[in-house]
Amino acid sequence: MRKSASDPMGTLSVGNVINAAVALYKSNFRDFFALALRSMSWVLLALVGLVPVVGVAIAINNIGVTVLAGVAWLALLLFCSAKAMTNRGVVARMAYQQLINQKETLESASSQLANSHWKFLGLALWLGLFVIGVGILSYLILAIGVGIGVALAMSLNNILGYILAAIFSIAGFVAFLWIFLRFYSDWFVAELPIAVERCPNGLDAIGRSRQLSAPFSSRILMIILVAFLIVLPLSIVANIPGIAGIGQPPTSPAYLISQAVNLALSLLLELFLMPFWQVIKSVVYFDLRSRLEGADLKM
Repeated sequence: MRKSASDPMGTLSVGNVINAAVALYKSNFRDFFALALRSMSWVLLALVGLVPVVGVAIAINNIGVTVLAGVAWLALLLFCSAKAMTNRGVVARMAYQQLINQKETLESASSQLANSHWKFLGLALWLGLFVIGVGILSYLILAIGVGIGVALAMSLNNILGYILAAIFSIAGFVAFLWIFLRFYSDWFVAELPIAVERCPNGLDAIGRSRQLSAPFSSRILMIILVAFLIVLPLSIVANIPGIAGIGQPPTSPAYLISQAVNLALSLLLELFLMPFWQVIKSVVYFDLRSRLEGADLKM
């Protein structure tokens, strides 16, 4: 991570971030895996809670009771989601604290964030709204590009028309990707301000994440891309059973078994990948703060 005259704030090295994340992941694997299990347990509890809701809806066949059961499950879902996201935040906090040579135990980090459940839930809800908004904007731009391209192809009806159609369609797709990924890079470390800086709410955490990330968006995207390519082979392997079941009748034993195995492998993979991504966020967050606020990275 060098600084130069041309880049006075330093270079957010992809290799350094990935190497630091892998080192932290390996040295804290037991604690991180335990937190991943906790997070997964809350998610599974919410899913299991859906079973009696469906059972009540089928058995009683009363709209009022069904709505009441659905509201109760929604409350359970929100509570379990808040707990699961807090455990993800604990992983990120532990990784960051180790980077600044103030290592915390799992119990200590958990106690520090014990009252932050609703902040993490609020962050997730705000991010969900923003993602929907950016997604709509991105799709509109893509549709405009494709629409102009199709209109040109139909009106000119010659090779020039088809070339212009391809150009506008590709331009729309590139704009779609750029807008979506640009905002995603701004929100990539949004959990850390809550986990580390005690931001009062999710909206402030998003603002803090954008403040830190904006000068380095392209580099953050490169880090995300490299990390994605690292885990991609594992994701492909985990989804092979599900792919193998495509084409089978949905009620056939072969299809049901393939989907069950696919789900089990995906859940198992999530136990390993969730901490990996949280650690990468922590290293990126620390490096951003070191560039903008003058901290020193000491591994």
